[in-house]
Amino acid sequence: MDIVTHAMLGSIIGLPFVYTSPVIASGFIIGSTLPDIDAFSRVFGKYNFLKFHQTYTHSVPLIAVTACVVSVILSVAFPLLTFLPIGIALGMIFHALLDLTNTYGIKILVPFSQKRIAYEWMFFIDAPTIALCAVYITFIFTKLPDEIARSTSYTFCAIFLVMCILRAYGRKMAQKYAPANTLSLIPSAFIPWIYFGSLQDEKEVTTFKLSLLSKKVYDKKCIKIYDCDFPQIVAHRDFQVMHSLSPLYHVVEVVDNMIICRDLRTRNFNTNFGRLDVVVDQEKNIVKTTLNV
Repeated sequence: MDIVTHAMLGSIIGLPFVYTSPVIASGFIIGSTLPDIDAFSRVFGKYNFLKFHQTYTHSVPLIAVTACVVSVILSVAFPLLTFLPIGIALGMIFHALLDLTNTYGIKILVPFSQKRIAYEWMFFIDAPTIALCAVYITFIFTKLPDEIARSTSYTFCAIFLVMCILRAYGRKMAQKYAPANTLSLIPSAFIPWIYFGSLQDEKEVTTFKLSLLSKKVYDKKCIKIYDCDFPQIVAHRDFQVMHSLSPLYHVVEVVDNMIICRDLRTRNFNTNFGRLDVVVDQEKNIVKTTLNV
């Protein structure tokens, strides 16, 4: 999910408990956005950002071990802050679990496993979740006494949990109604019963939309892929790092000496995230690359 949604969810769950459990609650709020500190890897280039984002700072084993070690140290040096790392760890794990539901997923078991897990229950910007958070914060949380705010926080958590279960069930049903061999089904950012699907063979990718309400597939498009024609582009590190995020990342357009690569799964907002523009010479040697991230 985007960092704004993470911040809203962390605040809604944590703030009502600041007065009763200030250290853990404050830690949880901080931790709910802290994993995305890896976005600063962008300072070292777009390739490094794509390679390291949603890996080590989203790893549950690393979060848990670090929290325990820091907590022990603080128990000696600053006893009042002993449980702060525990609160931060809980917030970070909550963040990581939310990101499992998204488009590109996370490497949740690094360094023990390099597998990236993505359940595709929600797009990383999810309008229903944002709307639910905004309504709660605007009309309930800021206007109620602390004790009532805590009880409504429980209600919010229950509603959000039900929403996640329904989205998981919706994704399962979408797979049932989708064509055989469908590789990806990403929900719309605005309409949770609409999915953007993709499947492929050796020479082309078929994209489509699927409605859970009508149980029908529509808006099919066949997109030719040119990976075999440009092996030097496929071997380029920018292409490789994007392909590691999406099996449907391909060379999809050839316009004179401009070659365009993009992820055919992500079609919300007509996003260009990960698009790689490559200029080649007459011998198909790479002259220039531009990665949109």
